[in-house]
Amino acid sequence: MALGYRDPIGLRDHEEENLDPQNPACSFGELLFLLRSKQRLSLRALGERAGVTASLISEFENARRPPPAKPAVTQLAQALELSPHDTQRLTELALQERSGMGLRVARSTPRHVADLLRDIACIGQQLSPAHVRSIRQSLEVAMK
Repeated sequence: MALGYRDPIGLRDHEEENLDPQNPACSFGELLFLLRSKQRLSLRALGERAGVTASLISEFENARRPPPAKPAVTQLAQALELSPHDTQRLTELALQERSGMGLRVARSTPRHVADLLRDIACIGQQLSPAHVRSIRQSLEVAMK
């Protein structure tokens, strides 16, 4: 499959029909990619429909930029002609991921560490004190 852009979730490694956009593990960017791919839209085509650049959509899909605010998500959903269910899912993922955006990570922080910190920030409200202790212990063991 000649997609012409980075494949954030390994679409080239799977049969497209085996990918499930309902997978709760999907991120905003992965779901956007799946929904766009399902309709066989290029980045440029979706960008033209939504009134944004193809590079911006690529940045969302590849998690190089945080998800947009609700009005822009609505534009993308309308451009993709999504069902109300898929629109709600895309909107909820964007909101969930944006909730962890208050975290500031230094530019010098390695990307894999910054990604981990952002992931933790996104689920921070769900972490109990016991979870936090467990994560700390795991990190201490890993660093020895």
